[in-house]
Amino acid sequence: MLQIRKKQMFFFKKYMLKQYEDRIQKHLHRRFPKKCNVLGEQGVRETICDGIQRSETYGVVSESDVQRYIEWMIMLGPRFDMDSKTAWAVEILRNKKLKGFEKMDRIDSYAIVMRSEQ
Repeated sequence: MLQIRKKQMFFFKKYMLKQYEDRIQKHLHRRFPKKCNVLGEQGVRETICDGIQRSETYGVVSESDVQRYIEWMIMLGPRFDMDSKTAWAVEILRNKKLKGFEKMDRIDSYAIVMRSEQ
């Protein structure tokens, strides 16, 4: 029987996280090239790492939802979850009755409505 040790699992998780971060980084460069150029490679990587941690505090944990959270960090600012200018997003993220994907769906929907009204 195959046995995976804790140390092996640690390195496997670390490897998988790095792969995920790399995928998000490529995606962000394709979707937001100008903003990524301003941030620089290190800034983009820091934004991704920060976004993974911050999104988890709101129960946003699936890969696709975390990616959407990080996209909003790029579009609205790295602390959009605490900014009074984006109080609507703060309210959604802090709603404990909503699941992570529901929070991101509502943020997406709200932003679409806001754009159409402009």
